[in-house]
Amino acid sequence: MSDLVQSKPVQDLLDKVAGLSETAGDARFKAILRDFTQSMMTLIDKHDVSDGELWTFIDFLQKAAPEFGLIIPGIGIEHFMDLKADRD
Repeated sequence: MSDLVQSKPVQDLLDKVAGLSETAGDARFKAILRDFTQSMMTLIDKHDVSDGELWTFIDFLQKAAPEFGLIIPGIGIEHFMDLKADRD
C-alpha cells in the first residue's frame, strides 16, 4: 500500500467515509465499505490514475448501471465467487 494511502489524513478520511465514528449502521458493512474504498485509493495511486481516467471509468459504470448485473459476470467477479464457494 502506498505511503499516501497509509498517511493519517487518508486513514482519517477512510474512517469518516465508512462512518466508523457513528453508532448507527451495520459494523460489518462499515468495515467492508472502508476496505473497498481503501482498495480503490490504492489502485488509483498504484496505477497513477488521472482525474480524467477516473471520471471516464465512473461514466462507464454510470452508463452501465441498467445492466450492472451483467458487468459482474463479465469482469469475472461471479466466477471468482464460485471459486471462493468451492474453496470454502
